[in-house]
Amino acid sequence: MELQELIDYCLAREGSVVEFPFGDKPVCIKMNGRIVAEIWPDPDDYKITLRCEPGAGELYCEKYPGIVVPGYHVPLRQRRFKNTVWLDRGLAWDDLKEMIDHSFDCR
Repeated sequence: MELQELIDYCLAREGSVVEFPFGDKPVCIKMNGRIVAEIWPDPDDYKITLRCEPGAGELYCEKYPGIVVPGYHVPLRQRRFKNTVWLDRGLAWDDLKEMIDHSFDCR
């Protein structure tokens, strides 16, 4: 999945915006002032971090080992509420859209 495709999918939600609160990376998608997606567009480190309910986050990690991991770059106390998805490891677009939708629902 291409970067612009990810951004466009996220921005299809009414009220969502792109912001850069941490500098030029990550590309953050916010809704109602909360970050729902952080996209890291580096070709060698292409990933997205998404909000999740703790139980759903664990299930995604179990279902997609090596592709979905607890949000490793977030503070430890927030890891159970965020997952990082490696975008170059073969995850189906429909599965990623489901996780993005879940992230928006967690606002």
